[in-house]
Amino acid sequence: MRRGSLRLAAAGLALIVIACQRRPLEPPHLARIGELTEAERRYGVAPVADRSITYQPDVIIVKGGPGIIRAANANGLTWTIDPAAPGASKLAPGKIMFVTGRAVGRVLALKKASGGLVVTVGPVELTEIVSHLEFSLDQPLDLTQVIEYEAAERPIAPAVARTSSDSFVIQPATYRLGSAPFAIRPVLEVHGFNIWGFNGDAGVGLSLDRTSDDGIRMQAGFVLALEKPRIRVDLKIHNGIERALISVGGATTWRLTFSVASQTGVRGNISEEVPVPKDWSIPITGPAAHFPFAVTVRHVFIVKTAFSSSGSLKAVGALKASGDLSAGYASSQFRLTGPSLSVEQSFMQSLRGVSLGPTGLVLAHEVRVIVGVGAFDFVTGPYVGLRTSLGVTQGSTVGLIQCRGGSLDSSIAAGVGYSIPQPATAAINFILRALNAKEISGHGVLEAGTLPIFHAEQEPTAKLCRGR
Repeated sequence: MRRGSLRLAAAGLALIVIACQRRPLEPPHLARIGELTEAERRYGVAPVADRSITYQPDVIIVKGGPGIIRAANANGLTWTIDPAAPGASKLAPGKIMFVTGRAVGRVLALKKASGGLVVTVGPVELTEIVSHLEFSLDQPLDLTQVIEYEAAERPIAPAVARTSSDSFVIQPATYRLGSAPFAIRPVLEVHGFNIWGFNGDAGVGLSLDRTSDDGIRMQAGFVLALEKPRIRVDLKIHNGIERALISVGGATTWRLTFSVASQTGVRGNISEEVPVPKDWSIPITGPAAHFPFAVTVRHVFIVKTAFSSSGSLKAVGALKASGDLSAGYASSQFRLTGPSLSVEQSFMQSLRGVSLGPTGLVLAHEVRVIVGVGAFDFVTGPYVGLRTSLGVTQGSTVGLIQCRGGSLDSSIAAGVGYSIPQPATAAINFILRALNAKEISGHGVLEAGTLPIFHAEQEPTAKLCRGR
């Protein structure tokens, strides 16, 4: 009886072990801040070995994850790691370093310094990292859980500078944790603009102002309101991208307010395209999340003024949205869909201003959601974005007839890969030339192009204004 009982117990234990082994792992999920270690919040989550993922031959996974990172520079270009970490000795120019979901890229230069091994990386495509990978995610997007990474300096300022001791000085990247819904973050100064980013249950957006010596004063705010946002991703890489789907739901309103004034007329006009040097990012974790993707939100805005004399313009308006922002790639083709948009509040009805001569203004904004790896301009993966631009004109306000006109356009932009703005590309290549490293291309993306989803135009009603 005792032997029989032992056999039964052993058989039962074996069944329990088999059942546990066959139990499916918890699917990947968007991490909450409290799930991450301090090092993971600062530098990203490490990749985990998985037989279902096949890496390209030149990928070097440096083991130890964020714990072996000693410093990160301010634009994702240079990382200082522990030279004794497993795999670090295999790094060489041309190889792809993979430490975490943020510390990843093609090695362009290496330098031993007192602080550790300084590695300069360039951007890579997902297909340069892996040859076989399948990933899916479908869950609510809690924007209060973002980690905000700020590029304390843009690439135009050398991020890696030689000193008299031939060591390296690294300007650190900074990061902050998510906070209360729609929390306004500290100011960031870029191209003469003071920029605040905000995120939370109510959506994402930017607020900016400009008070410079050239005579242009400006305040503006862009908001994409989201109600119970949800993100869906489906990615399959088998010796190339076979399938890539990304969808963001919950958009309800796009709103813009602006007030701009010029004291100098033609001499003070500006034309600026400003990629905001911040990542709002949520790592994707879980027992089955072996490839360290993250959901990252990025912004770009464009401002162009056309004052022929001193004057001012201000307006507020909004578009009502219903539906998802979605981009799907399969069978070598993209399919884009966007929310239906309609005017909720007219810009032209609220447009006000005073000027002696004709004035004009163009404001454009793109909010982009990327599911990928990398940092700042080097984030690579499937993305979808909403681009909206407003152009308004106003004639002289001196006289009985006031001429006003405007147009409003919105489109969906999507692709798979990275896209670095030309000024940033030129600046990064300036640094790489100083390091005698190979220069990078500004684009490595499989682009879907854009899909126009809204257009509205209002010409002046008076014939005198139309020149007829």
